Amino acid sequence: MKTNRILYILSLCLALGAFPQPVEAQNNAGESVKKFGRRFRDAIADTYHDAVSAIKGEPAADRSSRGSDRTARTTGIPSGEVYYVSIADGSNRAEGTKEAPFKNIQKALDVAPEGSVILVSEGNYFGTLRSGNINIEKPVTILGGYNADFTERDVLKYRTTVCPSVESNETQSGKGTMQIRVRRAGTKVIVDGLLFDRGHSIAYDPTGEGKPDGVGSPRMQTLGEVGKGGEKLDQETKTAQTAILFLDNCQSEVEIRNCSFVNAPDCAIKGTAGAGVIIENNVFACIRKAAVEISGSMIARNSDIRFSNNTVLFVWPSDPEEGDLGFAYRFMNGANSYLDHNILGCCTLAALDRCRVETIKEKETLKVTSAEYNLFFQNPLGDIALPGGDRPLLVQVKEFEDVEQLTGVRGNRDTEDPAIFEGALDEAYLAGFQTSETMYMNRYDFEKALALFGAVEEYGAQAIRPEEVTAPARREGRKSR
Repeated sequence: MKTNRILYILSLCLALGAFPQPVEAQNNAGESVKKFGRRFRDAIADTYHDAVSAIKGEPAADRSSRGSDRTARTTGIPSGEVYYVSIADGSNRAEGTKEAPFKNIQKALDVAPEGSVILVSEGNYFGTLRSGNINIEKPVTILGGYNADFTERDVLKYRTTVCPSVESNETQSGKGTMQIRVRRAGTKVIVDGLLFDRGHSIAYDPTGEGKPDGVGSPRMQTLGEVGKGGEKLDQETKTAQTAILFLDNCQSEVEIRNCSFVNAPDCAIKGTAGAGVIIENNVFACIRKAAVEISGSMIARNSDIRFSNNTVLFVWPSDPEEGDLGFAYRFMNGANSYLDHNILGCCTLAALDRCRVETIKEKETLKVTSAEYNLFFQNPLGDIALPGGDRPLLVQVKEFEDVEQLTGVRGNRDTEDPAIFEGALDEAYLAGFQTSETMYMNRYDFEKALALFGAVEEYGAQAIRPEEVTAPARREGRKSR
């Protein structure tokens, strides 16, 4: 933490030296000052992150391109005590070793000390005793996508899924399918390679209303109304209005990589954070309200949120009659946000929401909200929503240069052509989204959602590279539990 503060002060000094105040700003408190402020904040952000990279021995970021090999890095196995989880071969009365793994992720989370690494093999996971929540209350690393003997990791081949059933709706507590509530600062939580899908636990219209040709389900029922759910849409249920991943005033750093968030009935990632959050190389498909909605929880400073190389498609309003919400990413108060190389498409209101304004004027002036080198795809009303009157002001990406609230705007572009996905996009779903007046939160096919990894070169979620694993040896002295 002290190193970060020193780096920030150094970068501030460098930025001040590199950008002396223009003469116009001395005489004019209007447009020239605003433009200077934008350049100044952008310089601070770039200089700070490049300084951090230099300290770590990493090259400075190339912000114009992510390369063309369509592969994404995965989290290597960090140091720390290692625990193993296998729904097929494990037991919650075992020791959590490679030879005797636990059965549930929650059991490993309950037993593992801070700083541990939890390796999870293929299979579908709920909470302990198939309850509807997985709770993270200590800094750990969770890595999914391992084969049965933990010798190979391939997130999309050996799938570690969190796909709750209809029965789990009645056992959920709290605000998320997975909840992170780590209160100790200076620590880190990593979630890498978990594939979330709430499609089986959502209630869909029992009469079949709002089902375009080729789409896998009718429209979602209004919250509180009984509908049909389950894999075959043959079970009665009500939708539980919870996010997929909820940050419960989390004070640790959080990294979320190589995950899928499909069919989310109340945001995919939501909550409050007091430290940095990295959301990188994930697929979001069929989301209600917003894919990401994270506020900062600290008064004295903003939390930094980096949202990079994610694919976000089909974000629906909170209420189909009202048409409110429907954003890929919401710039919330108390947070600096850096977005780059994402695909942000088919959002019913706008891809980005910059309507929130800090109550303290000075804090609003210093807030960084940057969107650079992103690809916007078929957002029917606008690409960003800004404060307006009764309705927000909706602006297209070609006008981002004039959006004063955006600190960085370089390199964004838009397209209407679905061919960029090279067949990975569900075109029947897209056609229904474009033409149907009754379609709403219809189930998006999980297999087709996963096909979006690596579909578009440079933008969005890239392919996840398989790994051969030399797993850490069992720690000596671990007691049987």
